[in-house]
Amino acid sequence: MKKVVSFVTVLLLSNLNASNAKIDHFQLGVSHYQSGAYEKALSTFDQILIENPDNQRVRLEYARTLYMMGFYKTAKKEFEVVLSANPPKNVKNNINAYLKKIASMGRKHHFYGAVGIGLTYDDNLGFNTHLETTNYGGLELQNNTDKTKGFYQTLNISFSHLYIGENFNWSNTLHSYNEFQNEEIDNLNYLSFYSTLSKQQEHFKVSLPLNISTAWLDGSFYNHTLALLPTLQIQPSNTTLLTMTTKLQVTQFDEEDKDYQTYGTQLSFVKLFDKLTLSANGTYESDIRENLVRYDVSRNRILLGTNLYYQLLKKSILHFGYLYNSDKYNLIDPALNYHRKDTKHNYNASIKQKLSKKSTATLRYQRLINDSNINTYSYKKNSYSLMYQQSF
Repeated sequence: MKKVVSFVTVLLLSNLNASNAKIDHFQLGVSHYQSGAYEKALSTFDQILIENPDNQRVRLEYARTLYMMGFYKTAKKEFEVVLSANPPKNVKNNINAYLKKIASMGRKHHFYGAVGIGLTYDDNLGFNTHLETTNYGGLELQNNTDKTKGFYQTLNISFSHLYIGENFNWSNTLHSYNEFQNEEIDNLNYLSFYSTLSKQQEHFKVSLPLNISTAWLDGSFYNHTLALLPTLQIQPSNTTLLTMTTKLQVTQFDEEDKDYQTYGTQLSFVKLFDKLTLSANGTYESDIRENLVRYDVSRNRILLGTNLYYQLLKKSILHFGYLYNSDKYNLIDPALNYHRKDTKHNYNASIKQKLSKKSTATLRYQRLINDSNINTYSYKKNSYSLMYQQSF
């Protein structure tokens, strides 16, 4: 009798161990998937399905892995197998979302756009200083500290085209931005064209954006820019993204002696959590003019920024951001006998509410502080904005 009991006990334990091994094997595949090791995840899920082809939970992860690796036709077949097994409603919705994305990938050309309108109140429209005087060459000059306060309207319009090729993607966007100020402040108008070639290879993405833009005030020309921004993105996992960008830009002003070239580089980091997204970036740039005549053109710039996005509710996103901007000008003003230095602190907070599938409303607060060693360039300002955007 003892031998029979012992045999049954061994049999039960062996079945339990086998079951635990299968669970551990599945968790190993999930771990590979979450870390971005899709080849290892695919191999792990494939081994489980060989032994248990009816395990739809594993087949779903197998299909998702195929999708992430770019094997869309095979992924579609596996998703449809899981769908035919009549899974729960939330799983069906998830699968249908994947199938919709796969179907759209069959189209090479995609067209889309957005229109946004906004209303902003600003307590210092003219960037006037809050400091009473400026010492310039031994002279105590009186500053204009009268601040122009008021509302202005904004209009954003963008049209985009995306071409999805077998070996590369090509996107183009035409964007316009207009501010409608009161009579005391000139209206700002901005028009830009972005064109980007990109190629994705597993965890790496290389892109070559080209940006052409022009800005003008009340119909008078202000500046033109031409920028090339080679970019490398590295995605070590599904929740982590690293980006490195080089900036080569030429800026032409209506004042001929103010034209300059910009050279710079930026590093950024993005980390995704369940309801939280964190990002940080650092930039170093140099604005260079070969003929150093003016004191307010050539400078070195350091930018350090961080952003936090939190999904407050199902359709609401809370955002907090901070940007540090340090400008040191290269030429010494002989009247001052020192370099001009500006330090800007930009604080902003917003909440975005999704109103429908293609429309959002955003409420934003922004505080901007510029501390300069030349008092007339120091200022403080606060702005409050309400914006509505409709995509199409």
